[in-house]
Amino acid sequence: MGNRPLCQRFCLRSARRDRSSFAPALDEEGLVKAICDAEKSAAEDRADEDHTVFWLVLADQSEKRGIFSTRVRDMALAIIDDGKDAAMMHRLGMKPADLHKRAANLGAVRAPIVAQPMVSKPRKTMKRPEPYVFDAGGVYIYPTRDGDTINPYMSPKYFNRTKWCPNGFGLMLVIGRGRAFDYLAWYQAVTSVEIVSSIPGHEPHRRDTLAPAHLWNMQPSAFSEN
Repeated sequence: MGNRPLCQRFCLRSARRDRSSFAPALDEEGLVKAICDAEKSAAEDRADEDHTVFWLVLADQSEKRGIFSTRVRDMALAIIDDGKDAAMMHRLGMKPADLHKRAANLGAVRAPIVAQPMVSKPRKTMKRPEPYVFDAGGVYIYPTRDGDTINPYMSPKYFNRTKWCPNGFGLMLVIGRGRAFDYLAWYQAVTSVEIVSSIPGHEPHRRDTLAPAHLWNMQPSAFSEN
């Protein structure tokens, strides 16, 4: 962890929603509360090994995005100045040389946090809720290869999509949907236990594929369309 960017672990979790118009009309403290609610243990439990990293990342990213929160600034500065981060990293087994490097990194993080204006920059917010793209109760088909789906988030550097050819189809039944913060669309769905070789309903002898007796994996998953 010594030379890795402080934001690496937590920023990846929100990368898919990282867009300029993300903020759904929440003020600064409302936004902080929403983030804390999503990572409750890291935000509130000082014994959690991610506690110091959570607040440092939040302060760092808030400063970079021009979002000011007194709570976030004070938490981050206390963690740095009181040695709480160093104590946690030492407890987790970080070597002295890496602790020294991390201290230098924390100094670089601290400077812009202290210099940040105590007022947020104007920011774009969503003007209306995201429209739904899936219907509750709807059954949708997705391509698979050897039972696995394609990963739409992998860049061409790591994944050549032109060489990915599906050899089957999975079924998804949407059992619920809603909007986080009354703006961001989310869905809950179950998937079929079996992969089918062709699109159901396109072959006369397979028209019973979507009958109620069809087996579904009854452990639902939540997702968004982004």
